[in-house]
Order: sequence, then C-alpha cells, then structure tokens
Amino acid sequence: MNSIHVSQNSNKKIAEPWYKNHVVLLMLTLPLVVVLASFITLYLAIKTNDGVLDDDYYKQGLAINQDLARDNQAKTLGLTAQLQIKGPAVELKMTSLATAALAGQPIKMSLQNMASKTEDSVLTLVPAGEGVWRGELKKQISTGHWHIQLEAQDWRLTQTVVGGMQSPISFSAK
Repeated sequence: MNSIHVSQNSNKKIAEPWYKNHVVLLMLTLPLVVVLASFITLYLAIKTNDGVLDDDYYKQGLAINQDLARDNQAKTLGLTAQLQIKGPAVELKMTSLATAALAGQPIKMSLQNMASKTEDSVLTLVPAGEGVWRGELKKQISTGHWHIQLEAQDWRLTQTVVGGMQSPISFSAK
C-alpha cells in the first residue's frame, strides 16, 4: 500500500506588508522628521536676521584697548555716579577726586537693551549745576536687561541693570 503523507506546516508565518511593520515605519519616520526640521531651520535662517555681527567688527575690536584706557582713567579720577530715570527725565549726579575733570563737559549716555536692539537709546546729558547733569529720553524705557554707559572724552563708566530702572542706579569705576 502506497500512502501519501501530506504534512501541513501550521506554524508558517505569512509576511506582513511593509506599511504594517512598525520597525520599518520607525526607520522611515526618523529621517523624514530630520529633513522636515532642516527645512524649517533653513526657512527661519532666511526669513530672520539675528544681527549678531557688525560690518566694522574689526575696528570695534581695535577700539577695545582705547575703551580700557578710558575705564582706567575713570578709576584714576575716582568717578562715582548716581543715575535717576523718572519717565522721560534723566538726572545724573557725579563725584570725582579731581573736580576739574567733570567741569562743564556734556556726558553721552547710552542705553543698550540686551534683548532688542530697537529699544537702544543714546542721549547727551548737559551740565545743570554743581555735579548734576540732565537730559530727556525720546522714548519710554521698558523693563529688562540693560547695559548703561556714561562717557566723556577721556573716561567711561558702565553698569548693567536687570529689571526696572525705578531706583537710583549707582556707577563706580572698576
């Protein structure tokens, strides 16, 4: 007797289509996300201007030594100052070991907002009496992180302020 033995393998796996395999989808999704993020970054780089680098950065680098000399001159003169800003009115009271160093000269005041260059202001403070200079701001000063610089021909005082400018701001030569 001849018998035919037919065995059926019930453990045989049927292959899934590729789009139902989670590992394949994960391997395709990650590169697609990276490519999409690259295009978003490219769009942001083209549409926005960070304004980090000035055209005359080399000249500014060379001027650092001159600024350090002006800082040293302020220290030699023993300069101290109190700045009060109330609305648009600015009042500066200064003292010095050499009072002749301050006599009658206008003082340039620069207000630089660390977050937004559009809020920067520069004004000239004019002498208004013994050790007092006054000026007026053209626009309102917002709260934030500010770098304030007071300078004359041969000296400079700087201060950094975080927050509002309600209380007097003290300067001293460093």
